[in-house]
Amino acid sequence: MSEGNNQPRLFRFGVFELDSDTGELRKDGKSRPRIRDQALQILIMLLEKSDEVVSRDELRERLWPADTFVDFDHGLNTAINQVRTALGDSAANPKFIQTLLRRGYRFIGPVQIVGRDGAAVGSENNGRSIEGHPKTQVHTSTAKLGHPENQVHTSTANLAHPETHVRDSTADRGSKQPVELLTPTAGAEMRSSILSDPRDLPAVRKESVRILFSLIQLMYLIFYIIFLVRLRFAEEVLNDWGRYAFTVLMVLVLAAAIGIPVRLYLLTAMAFRYQGLTGKFRKLFPFLLVLDEMWALTPFLCVQQIGLGVAIATAAALLYLPFSQRTLLLMGEQ
Repeated sequence: MSEGNNQPRLFRFGVFELDSDTGELRKDGKSRPRIRDQALQILIMLLEKSDEVVSRDELRERLWPADTFVDFDHGLNTAINQVRTALGDSAANPKFIQTLLRRGYRFIGPVQIVGRDGAAVGSENNGRSIEGHPKTQVHTSTAKLGHPENQVHTSTANLAHPETHVRDSTADRGSKQPVELLTPTAGAEMRSSILSDPRDLPAVRKESVRILFSLIQLMYLIFYIIFLVRLRFAEEVLNDWGRYAFTVLMVLVLAAAIGIPVRLYLLTAMAFRYQGLTGKFRKLFPFLLVLDEMWALTPFLCVQQIGLGVAIATAAALLYLPFSQRTLLLMGEQ
């Protein structure tokens, strides 16, 4: 398919479907958060030339005209990361977008291109094995040569997603058979998690996310440092806890010692706009959740100074903070 083909069409790959006209991305039939303009154009360009290397120069010429004064490398890296986040992909273990050092990018998954009438109109990797997917091929054949009404048969032998096919029944050579599209049902994926889903979150200014997220990390750092500075006070309070006092004290000291470098890393990552911070934080989240929920109980060490009511309110706020950090980063990616 030529690069200049601007006719509206659907791209199907894995469990995803992209409408090139509206820019809507769907996964298992469900709409995903919209991909921003440049990231969307990059994804379409990679899909149009699937299994081919798209150089950084090609992307620059198509998306950043010569008279545009921007940091091209930063803009391109940001757009590629937005596409990978939308597809649940990663540079280290790519399922769709492969980075070729100093060359460009390549879409490595099988792609089916479908016209507005629902008929398959082509594929960019016809009859070729895809690197990294030796058992995945796309074949096209026609039922009857010489007849414009011939139906196109396209099948995708993808072991990971065998439920998605286009079938053309040609048992009766004298009759025209409509193309039957078998797509995953919209209700195939159930949300089983109580955590915020990125699709449910509003988009907010990245600067607001940076400020709020950084303030949370600073707050934790201050808590850790004050605790370590006033360690003798904490030890005196914990003496009333009996034989568990020393164990609790050591756990809190260890938590503060681990928490300080973690918070410094997150502060640095946010200050210098590390790429992929949201993905890294989500991987750290189970560990941070345990650390922060345990630390949320420390206000009860000061119950004699601040009162039981304030200690309970502070502990409740601290219990919520790890979830708020995750939600903030997800909103910044919308």
